[in-house]
Order: sequence, then C-alpha cells, then structure tokens
Amino acid sequence: MIAHLTACLTFALSFATAISAAEVRVQALFKDRAVLEIDGKREVLKVGEASEAGVTLKRADSRSAVLLIDGIEQEVQLGRHIGSRFRGPPDGAKVAVYPDQSGMYFTQGNINGTPVEFLIDTGATYVVLNSNEARRIGIDYEKKGQPGQASTASGVVKTFNLKLATVSVGSIRLHDVSASIIVGESPTHVLLGNSFLGQLKLERDGRVLELMKPPP
Repeated sequence: MIAHLTACLTFALSFATAISAAEVRVQALFKDRAVLEIDGKREVLKVGEASEAGVTLKRADSRSAVLLIDGIEQEVQLGRHIGSRFRGPPDGAKVAVYPDQSGMYFTQGNINGTPVEFLIDTGATYVVLNSNEARRIGIDYEKKGQPGQASTASGVVKTFNLKLATVSVGSIRLHDVSASIIVGESPTHVLLGNSFLGQLKLERDGRVLELMKPPP
C-alpha cells in the first residue's frame, strides 16, 4: 500500500512568467498530499497549502495532483511527462509543449474551467471528446448540441456539435470554441483540434511545439 502511494512521478512541470519562474517536479503522491521539488528544494504540501515559491496544491491522490501556479491550474498525472512553459500576459501568450517518449504532444488545460489533458491533433477539425468526458466536465451536449454522425474505424457514430464557453492551455484562453462530442468511449484522449489551434501560431523549435496567441 505504502509502496504504491509513494510511487515516484517522473514528471517535470516548468512555469515561467515575465516576473517569476518555478521549476516543479512531483516526486510522490498521496491522498491529499504531494511531495514536490520546487527550484531544487524538496517540499511536502497538503491540499490548500502553498510553497514559498507560490505553488499551491489544489488536489492530490495516488494518480495525479492539481497545482496552482500564478493563477493557472495544471493537473499532473501519474506516469506522463509534462513540460510546458508559460510566458507573458494572456494576449500574446506562448506555451511550449514537449513530446512524450512516443512522440505525442500532450498538454494540460481546461474546458469550461475543468482541468483536462489534451492530445494536440492538427488533423482534427474541432476539439473532440467522448461523451463520458463531456459529462465529467458538465457539458449537457444532448440539450445544447447539434446532433450528427461521423464515420470512424469502428463504424458510424453519433455526435453532437456545440460551442465550448472557454478552452485554455496555460495562459492562452479562447472563447466559443467549436467542439464535437462523440457518443461512446472514443477518443480516449481529448483532441485539441483546429477550432482552437487554428486561432494560434504554431512553431517548432527542435522537438518542442510552441503555441502562440498573437496580440490583438
């Protein structure tokens, strides 16, 4: 039991702003408690506590922790590496996303204020999520969505298209983002598609994918 709860996390979360920066590594997770390394200093935080560097633990269990850094919540899940840098104000913001070991680009964000993990998919027209994830977020897709159908590898599936009030990644936040809810358990990850990415400038710096919101 203890060995399971103390499983070390190999995540690294990098956060930088124009006025501050924090390097955070989650070393172990418990129910309502997390062991963090912040700027090289080991700290144990309980839910609601903040470190000297301003990192607050919002939620924790044996699988993931939600950290609040300079007003931005990031969910760090067990077993996946996260590397994101946030700089600047909301307008003209930049987020750098690092690939995991398989070369996939995952990043943490929010839909309508609820933390989610996105898989960046430039081949997806919309933000795409399955109906179970939509219900978790609190999206009443059957009432608010436009019903339709989509062809997948598993056959024709029922969909609901609608607008998400807000979608955010780091300090980038967009409003009224088109999304497609697919009834069932697929896709297993929330796809961050072009209804969000198409409003940004995307650049690669080596293996790093940079998302940039142009200033108004």
